Amino acid sequence: MDKKQLREIELFSEFEDFELDETLSIAKFVKYKKNEVIIREGDIGDKIFVILSGSVRIYRNGDNGEEIFIKNLSDGNFFGEMCLFNRKTRSASVSALADSEFIWFDNTDFKAKFKDNPNAGLYFLREIFNRMKDDSYYIESIQHEFGRTNNTGRGILDYMLDAINTGLDAKKEYTLRLSEVNKQLEDFNIMLERLVEVRTMDLRESNRKLRAMDKIKTDLLSNVSHELRTPLTSIYGFIKIIRKSFKKFTLPLLLNNGILNKKSILNIESYFDIIVAECKRLTSLIDNMLDISKIESGNIEWNMSPLSIDDVIRQAVASMDSLFKEKELNLIIEIEKELPEIIGDRDRLIQVIINLLSNAVKFTNSGSVKCKAVYNTKSVIISIIDEGIGIEPGNTKIIFEKFMQIGDSLNEKPKGSGLGLTISKEIVEFHGGNINVRSELGKGSDFTITLPLYMKDEKKTA
Repeated sequence: MDKKQLREIELFSEFEDFELDETLSIAKFVKYKKNEVIIREGDIGDKIFVILSGSVRIYRNGDNGEEIFIKNLSDGNFFGEMCLFNRKTRSASVSALADSEFIWFDNTDFKAKFKDNPNAGLYFLREIFNRMKDDSYYIESIQHEFGRTNNTGRGILDYMLDAINTGLDAKKEYTLRLSEVNKQLEDFNIMLERLVEVRTMDLRESNRKLRAMDKIKTDLLSNVSHELRTPLTSIYGFIKIIRKSFKKFTLPLLLNNGILNKKSILNIESYFDIIVAECKRLTSLIDNMLDISKIESGNIEWNMSPLSIDDVIRQAVASMDSLFKEKELNLIIEIEKELPEIIGDRDRLIQVIINLLSNAVKFTNSGSVKCKAVYNTKSVIISIIDEGIGIEPGNTKIIFEKFMQIGDSLNEKPKGSGLGLTISKEIVEFHGGNINVRSELGKGSDFTITLPLYMKDEKKTA
């Protein structure tokens, strides 16, 4: 038997699909032949029967043993319902008038199931009470069971029906309102999904345009840098030749003829120094632009191999020695003994340490700069700690962005490309590490690099 067939029975006509499923889950199917007794008077009542096809006869025994007819029931009717109220003995017998089919429910199963789903139970009880209140047999049964008069029995049924109908009406109203709210929520969700879809498409298009613009900018920087590098290299070479020739040939002649005095000579030499320094600065700027272009385009070559971070740090420190002496800053090196190997590109990691030391020197006017390295079970941690001007809290997250320079706004802005930290971050992250900064304005900064230890069964390649 399926839900469609069950719903055709008036008793279950208002059940929801899930309520029919629950009903079928506890229903039992049974057949009785003509004249076969289904219920015997005096038996314990523990089953409710619903007639699917056929008919039954209900009767009881009189005081003198005679059979007293009560009524006949056909398709769609039910009997045995008094077991819902108690499990006392049956007050009448039921037998099949013809070959008949039934579904029946055990009293305990029925109560347990409809305790979980009271709505279905209310429909069931309403149908039972509707039939009982207009049937003298049921009224007599109530009188027999509860010791009440007929009118009182009918009044009890009417009261219970009113209560059930009020509950069902309230449930229908609630269901209707809930359906309206659900419809509004569905409409809102559809609108929200469309809005999200539109916004997502807008964001994708914006991201596409930004990536395209970023690529154009990167390509432009790369092309311009390449175009500038050759003439700048020539200028730098020629100015060194001119400076050397001026000191060796031109300067003696000017001095011997009294054309220049000592002050003028010092000015000329300072001009040469400025030109050479600017050539170096522009060369460094172009190199940084080419590096960031290669990194972003994926064209950079990485020479990855196991290496000692101790050697990397000392090589970088040696390259910076003259700058520390020039500013009379104290460089403190603290490297933990027997640092384990890491895997990386030696030259690129030296470049990172030099960038950080260079920044430390640039922003520290007096005091010291400390370079320390320690390790744990997973990583090597390198720290560059200075006693410089520090960084404002709001700027610690943006200093790794391209062309971002954070200097002393009250004094001369530091020179540089604004790419050093960006390149350093890209290099460190390629190595599977990260770079962070802690800083306090007026007290200094602490840049920390974390690099994973080299595992001999692993090797990163580019």
